[in-house]
Amino acid sequence: MPVPRESSFLRAPEPTRRLPVDALIPLLGLNLGIVALVMILVWMVSVRIRDVSIVDVAWGANGALIAILTYFLTDGVRPRRLLLTGMVTFWGVRLALHIALRKRGKGEDFRYQEFRKNYGPTRRNWKWLHGNSILTGWRTTMPLPAG
Repeated sequence: MPVPRESSFLRAPEPTRRLPVDALIPLLGLNLGIVALVMILVWMVSVRIRDVSIVDVAWGANGALIAILTYFLTDGVRPRRLLLTGMVTFWGVRLALHIALRKRGKGEDFRYQEFRKNYGPTRRNWKWLHGNSILTGWRTTMPLPAG
């Protein structure tokens, strides 16, 4: 009796293409630089308009920006990249819009008013606040290049 040919169902899947580690490090550095640049620009605007709570809107939008940028700068399994980019972009845009609409017509968020009252307007305190926003925003998007 002849042996049936191996069906495509039984074949081992082709290995997935992943971003090499030597390419991953520069991309993570680029993503950190973009997140930092956006958040520094937001900080400069917040100083001018005296409303630090715009950092919350930018934080969500930053996630979407990094997701889209990473999609175009990497190659790999396209459906997976599209799924990751779509999910993170949807999350980031939804978060930014939600916060922007909730904030519309109101002053600075009470948390930042409390921060200003307790710690004063020193640059060191605000650099700490925005620095944490940069690191948290970058850390949130770190898995994207590996996907």
